Formats: sequence, C-alpha cells, structure tokens
Amino acid sequence: MKEEYVQALANGIVNPIVKQLHANSLVGAGSIAYLAEKGVIDLDDYLKYMNSLKDSLLQADDYDSDTKEAIKQEFDFYQNKLKM
Repeated sequence: MKEEYVQALANGIVNPIVKQLHANSLVGAGSIAYLAEKGVIDLDDYLKYMNSLKDSLLQADDYDSDTKEAIKQEFDFYQNKLKM
C-alpha cells in the first residue's frame, strides 16, 4: 500500500511537469516554423545549425549518458515537427 501511495504521489508531481515540457517543445517548434514560413529564417540552415549544435553537445564531456539521450531526443523531436 505504501509503495502504491508513493508511486501515485510521484506520478502526480511528474505528470504535470512532463506535460508542460512537451507543450513548451511544441511552442518552440511552432515559433521556428512560423519564422521560417514568414521568411525571417531559412529552415534548412536552421536545421543544419541545430544538427551541428546537437552533435557538439553529444560529444561534450559535460553530460552523462542519460542527459545526452535526452538532448538527442529533444533535438530529434524538434526536427521531426519542423519537417512536417
């Protein structure tokens, strides 16, 4: 019973945070798509820049493997949304 309570409590704390982070990602991708559509930025150039930044971050010694995986997933999420 105690484990179930702790799990429910943890889910109650984590789920809203995860939803907010996902919403922030969508807003960020939408902002970049809007700027590209209006001709303010070149989307292909932006995606090349972001790939270079991602590669640089993934090679850095500053991050552990879990953080690097999170960075990779976030960058890949953005790219997939922007290529739609």
